[in-house]
Amino acid sequence: MKGISEVFVYLEKTFLVSSSFDNASFGGSRSFWEIGLHFLREHLSKMNLKDKITNGVLDLIRKERKNHSQENQEIIKRLTHIMLALDLYKGEFEERFY
Repeated sequence: MKGISEVFVYLEKTFLVSSSFDNASFGGSRSFWEIGLHFLREHLSKMNLKDKITNGVLDLIRKERKNHSQENQEIIKRLTHIMLALDLYKGEFEERFY
């Protein structure tokens, strides 16, 4: 996994920074991570998956609270991090959570 990471760091330094790549269309992104998140956000919007993702996480939280179990805690934690990275947490999730 470290080798793959090093390849992408090299590509970012040589391709994204030193090229005439039009990254203005990606919000001025300077990394493959940000470009990937941009495309994933677009895809989720086009497929109307934001509500399904939010409902799924909320269902997991309700089940965990109802059963007083901790079996889904790690999954919820990871999904929350994903939602934060995709900017879904504040707009889509947080309002419905409270």
